[in-house]
Amino acid sequence: MTNRRRPTTAIPSASGVALLALAATLLVGSPGRTEPPPRELPWNLPALVATPRMEETDRCPARGMKALFYEGADSKGRPTKVFAYYAAPDGQPPAGGWPAVVCAHGGGGTAYPDWVSAWNARGYAAIAMDLEGHLPNRHEFGLEGPWPGGDGHHDAGPARCDWFGDRDLPDDAQWF
Repeated sequence: MTNRRRPTTAIPSASGVALLALAATLLVGSPGRTEPPPRELPWNLPALVATPRMEETDRCPARGMKALFYEGADSKGRPTKVFAYYAAPDGQPPAGGWPAVVCAHGGGGTAYPDWVSAWNARGYAAIAMDLEGHLPNRHEFGLEGPWPGGDGHHDAGPARCDWFGDRDLPDDAQWF
């Protein structure tokens, strides 16, 4: 003898109906509910998504890639420049160009040429930047030549006072 289950139709309980009604109200909204105020961002988004001006530099060279500066966000009303490494894989680019990777360090990091090389070896164009606009200064990251610790440049972002040490300042005064 085969044990066959018959399909059943579940009838929700009163509490189930109440939960469904509450969920619908929260998802759709209730009469008289107003929309939250629009978010105010501390950035000029059109300026941030525009292609920045770039210039190659001979500072902190790394084998097989371009060292460059590009325009960064203003810091306390002053323009900044961001230091970066860029390279594409060797050979002819595929139709449509190389796929690309943007390498962004965490707090206390820098532009790592080794990251660019690793992505190039996998067939990607890559850029790695120092988000505060400082210069890398350690030979173990694949830099050519001796670079002193703490080397900076005139148009860098604010000096690091701690990892995210400006977090108590108003949003538009922080260095993101």
